[in-house]
Amino acid sequence: MVSSNIVGCLEGHDIEEYNQIVAPWDVILRQTSSGQFHGRMEYLQVNGIIVYREHWSQSVLATGATPPGYFMFGNTLQPEKRTDWCGQVIGPEIFACGSPGGETHFAVPKDSRHLVILIPDHLMRSYFGKEAIAAILANQRHHLEGTRQGASTLIPGMNRILDSYQKRPELLSDVQECQAIEQRLLAEVAKIFPPDAGVAHPPGPKPRRKTFLRAIELCDDLKKRITVPEVAALTGVSQRTLELAFQEAAGITPHKYLRWRRMHMAHHVFLAQDPKHTRITDVTTSLGFTELGRFAVEYKRLFGESPSETLRSRRPATPRRLIDVLTSS
Repeated sequence: MVSSNIVGCLEGHDIEEYNQIVAPWDVILRQTSSGQFHGRMEYLQVNGIIVYREHWSQSVLATGATPPGYFMFGNTLQPEKRTDWCGQVIGPEIFACGSPGGETHFAVPKDSRHLVILIPDHLMRSYFGKEAIAAILANQRHHLEGTRQGASTLIPGMNRILDSYQKRPELLSDVQECQAIEQRLLAEVAKIFPPDAGVAHPPGPKPRRKTFLRAIELCDDLKKRITVPEVAALTGVSQRTLELAFQEAAGITPHKYLRWRRMHMAHHVFLAQDPKHTRITDVTTSLGFTELGRFAVEYKRLFGESPSETLRSRRPATPRRLIDVLTSS
């Protein structure tokens, strides 16, 4: 497939839908606040470099991997809100970064905006050189401590570039214009690298972070009706330690996370099934919900609509994905 020089916007009105939109990211997004989710992504691709900014209406917890074939840099557009990337709060001078296909996990607050830059591996290596690459790859580290001046100019610079070509997309048909944009984008990213290309990050995740990630794996296996005490036992910690791990990483309790994961599975089923041949009680019972009235109340609080409304809506099973848009000929 051929990468296009293109600018545009993608939107999703449901967390399940947005999970597909974010490809080439290989992550699972989990909504962790109540209300209907809405996500919006404004993107630009030039000569393989992808820049986009997003707005998510609800808080989200994600685990998985960064896009294969790309080095990733990102930051919040609202530093007053806590955004956690791989165990560290990112902000004005601490940027999230990732190597191609690298393991990642992050927690984004409600009503948040962030900026992401994806640079192809070959461009990264040719432009930034071996030392910068080695710093990012060292010990699977995930944060770049930029210079104060560079950090203060990168995000405004990227926003100006995005705004400019959102308004005048026809400029992307000019080869020389695209080459100039490519160099400008790379130069903006270079500003955040300190002279020694250092990477700020403690050596490996903290013990509670490891506990949280292992617990997430157990909780996400919805074929098993696992309980919080069982999760604690399988991760080798006390229930109190497990609660602290969840509070630090996601701001919720393990019990609420387990219940919300089952809620999300029900939501997914309602979106995918034919309402003429699907009974809400069959779905809820199969997922371990015994009180239909309580389920309906919590479901509407979480998703902003009743189970029957979701079932009737049947949103498209395959929304437009970022990767498909960017690789169209």
